[in-house]
Amino acid sequence: MNFPLEDSTTEDVPNLLKAIIEQLLSKKVEKDLMQKDVFFVLILTLMLENGFMPVKYEASSLDSSSDLDVNKLSQLKKESGIYKETFLLMGFHDVTVDVIMSPVGSTVIVNAIINDISSELYSVCLPLSRYVVSTQASTIPMMFRDLKHLSCLFKSKIVCPVKNSILNFCGYPSASLVGIPDDIFFSLMMFLNVQDILNVSKTCKRLNVLLENDSLWHALCKRDFKNFTESDPCDWRKIYVEAYKAEQEKKVPRFAGTIHDFMDISDMVSYIDNPLWGEII
Repeated sequence: MNFPLEDSTTEDVPNLLKAIIEQLLSKKVEKDLMQKDVFFVLILTLMLENGFMPVKYEASSLDSSSDLDVNKLSQLKKESGIYKETFLLMGFHDVTVDVIMSPVGSTVIVNAIINDISSELYSVCLPLSRYVVSTQASTIPMMFRDLKHLSCLFKSKIVCPVKNSILNFCGYPSASLVGIPDDIFFSLMMFLNVQDILNVSKTCKRLNVLLENDSLWHALCKRDFKNFTESDPCDWRKIYVEAYKAEQEKKVPRFAGTIHDFMDISDMVSYIDNPLWGEII
C-alpha cells in the first residue's frame, strides 16, 4: 500500500517518489545526479500527492506510476539553473500555478505563483542537505531524511495557501483564514482580544497586511474603550495603541512611598531583576 511522503523512512518511500528517482537514475550516470535535481523531485512529489497536476498531463490523475515521464515532469533552465513546473489543481482548470525553485548556495527558494489571481506569490526557503543526504546512497530511501518536516513545512507555506486562494477565487468555501473573504475574516477577528489579533498578524504577510486595515482598528476602538469618541479619519491603529497604554497605566497601583517602603532588600532585587518587566514596560 502506498503512503504520503511525510511517512517516509530510511527503508521505504512512496511509490511515486521511487518511480521518478528510478527514471532519473536510468537516464543519468549516478554520480551526475545532482542534489538539486533530487530535491526538485521531492517538490514535484509533494505537489502531485496534494492534488496538483502538471499541465503537460491531460489525464486527471496519476494512478499508475509507470505512466510517469521525467522529461514531461521537470524543466531545467540550464542557463540560469532555475527549475520550473506549471500545475493545475485537479478539478480547477482555469487557474495555473507556477512552481519555481531557485538554488542559492546550500539552500533553495521555492516560489509558487498563482497566475490570474492578482499574481499571488508564496515562498519558502529550504536547506538542501537537511532533506537530501546523498544522491549516491545504496538505496533510494537512504537518499533522504526528515521528509516529514519537509512535507509539513511545504504544505503550510505553499500547498495550503495556494489551494485556499484557488478555492476562494472559484467561489468555494475554505477552512483557512488565508482563503476566506476579507469581510468574514474581519468578523472573526472581532471575537479575539487584541493580543490574539497581533499573534494572527505574525502568521503570514497576507494576514499582516489585512490586519493593518484602518476600519478594523476603528471597530476595535469602539469595542474596547468605553469612553471612545468619534473623530475625523486618522490612524486608528495608533489611536488604539495610545488608548490601550492609557488603560494599562490606570491599572498600575500608585503608592505614596518608595519601593523601599514596601519590601526588604532581597525582595527589591528580585523585583527589579524580573525579566517580565522588560515586556511590560
